[in-house]
Amino acid sequence: MSTHSMPSEENHPNIEDESARILRELQYERRERRAQDGSEMNSKTPMNSKEAKLMAELAQLLQQPLEEHLRVKHPCWEDILEDTLLRICEKFEQYDPTRRAMPWIYTIANNLLKDRFRDDARHEGRLRRRGKREGPSAEGDPEGTDEAGRQRQAVRVDRDERREQPEDREARQMTPEPSLEVREQLDKINKLIEQLPESDRQIFWLAIEKKSHKEIAKQLGKTVPAVTSSLFRSREKVIDGMGEDMREKVDQSRQSRHK
Repeated sequence: MSTHSMPSEENHPNIEDESARILRELQYERRERRAQDGSEMNSKTPMNSKEAKLMAELAQLLQQPLEEHLRVKHPCWEDILEDTLLRICEKFEQYDPTRRAMPWIYTIANNLLKDRFRDDARHEGRLRRRGKREGPSAEGDPEGTDEAGRQRQAVRVDRDERREQPEDREARQMTPEPSLEVREQLDKINKLIEQLPESDRQIFWLAIEKKSHKEIAKQLGKTVPAVTSSLFRSREKVIDGMGEDMREKVDQSRQSRHK
């Protein structure tokens, strides 16, 4: 399926003008900060409250058209949508205000979509190679997809476990205690989450429980765009509250996901 097509803007007649306006305002705010602070800023520079508010407004504006664009192309469209918004947050200064905003935004979404397709293909290739090494199961199905395959897999797991030395089994089953530094970081994160407005805090905890944006919206009686905007604001607040080290780790994680 092609990743280059763009959805019609007929159902969103003001989206081009509004998205371009917000991107220009973000760029203006960043220029003003540079002029006032006299310091260098880059994509890793945390947003101030005005920039975060503008980005949340843009996220809510783009939620529906990007959902329409992505959900028919990939089952993990919500992840790609969130990555798109994060990438816009990192790259909004690269937008050329003399050009249309939506093609620029859809290019970001399509590039992330292609990255995900490439990752999927690599994953499927690894699974196929592993299946060839282990050999086909009965009737040519990969092992584990039929009852006989599951039984063979269970026997192999049981055999491997019996080969383990007692001390190895004990070490594997033990859950290591988090270090003092990790416990302090978790405490700090919990405190930052508790400082969020109640509505944002509810959404944040549900997201931590791995609920989708749609599930959260249904449970709390909110719209999906409102949930996405809330999560974006909350994550930025928590990351900024953890300090520059956390911001660098998050940026490195985002970059590694898109390599």
